[in-house]
Amino acid sequence: MDFSSLIEFRYDSTFIAEYGHVLVLQVLLYLSATTSVGLFYRVFSIAGIGTKVEQRANYKNQIPSEIGWSLCTCLVIAVYFYFALAFVDDIYPKHWMSALLQILGFVVVYDFYMYITHRVLHSKPFSKFHRRHHTAVSATPWSCLNMHPVEAFVNYLPFLLFAMLTPVSLTVLVGIHIYLIFGIANGHSNYSLMPLQKTPFLIRELTTFHQKHHSDGRGNYGLLFTHWDWVFGTRHK
Repeated sequence: MDFSSLIEFRYDSTFIAEYGHVLVLQVLLYLSATTSVGLFYRVFSIAGIGTKVEQRANYKNQIPSEIGWSLCTCLVIAVYFYFALAFVDDIYPKHWMSALLQILGFVVVYDFYMYITHRVLHSKPFSKFHRRHHTAVSATPWSCLNMHPVEAFVNYLPFLLFAMLTPVSLTVLVGIHIYLIFGIANGHSNYSLMPLQKTPFLIRELTTFHQKHHSDGRGNYGLLFTHWDWVFGTRHK
């Protein structure tokens, strides 16, 4: 089965059947990303290479709890992608330059959107919706989609809006999503392959950036990059 046949939906079946197709793919993506990232760092941990960034232990049944809530998030993501399929410009971009512009456009907008919404979720009126994600003081790859359904609704809304408002191909939209899931799982790994004091600044910044946010719940609101926290003075030192 080629990629196009795997992700092509014609809306000629029941909602349950086609939504179920999208949901299964999303769940497989989540489990593939988190398990592969977790095993990757586990191998280095067993070999005595690297160290945890946050040394505090996981809470009891943390990973099963994170997986359960993450599967709920998958339900929300699958809804967005199901409806986004009706608006995508084509399956494949018409030209590599078109693909590049679509990727850059989405990344720039989404990164700023996530910084702003993350800060809002830490404000008093909305913090109750973000509290679920912060149950993990010591994050794990399985923490990446561990969130309240309201937060999931906010975080993944841009995927549908981008498909509705701009010309974007399905492979670009799905490709960005796959990259983000693996990247966010890695960002929650709470692991550095080098001793932190010997790690070059930029690598240390990327390795510890989000875990510092989990460690005490302040600063470092960025998702893809760290520059917005530098610009707005919210970087966790």
